[in-house]
Amino acid sequence: MAALGVSTAAGLLAKVKAGIQSSALDDDSKNFLISEIDGEGLDLNHSETRTMVQSFVDSEVMTTAESEQLLSVIDETVPVWQGLKNGHVQNALRAREAGEI
Repeated sequence: MAALGVSTAAGLLAKVKAGIQSSALDDDSKNFLISEIDGEGLDLNHSETRTMVQSFVDSEVMTTAESEQLLSVIDETVPVWQGLKNGHVQNALRAREAGEI
């Protein structure tokens, strides 16, 4: 969200919170979601979050452009070494230092 700038990110989060408040969820769920956003932040990589943002567009809480801007900060990671399992590089480096390879 930092890439959006403080005022833009704050405005988008305010719209997300407004969307939660206007949703059909019960009050406990609304309060939980808002406290999670305030504490841990908004997990934009989660499919339910993306669905929720789309529902805000459908209900005109936010525009399509705003939802695209919000979701644009998602970093999609692509492995540099396709097929290489976690730890293989570290294991190889340790073996190299030990003179095993």
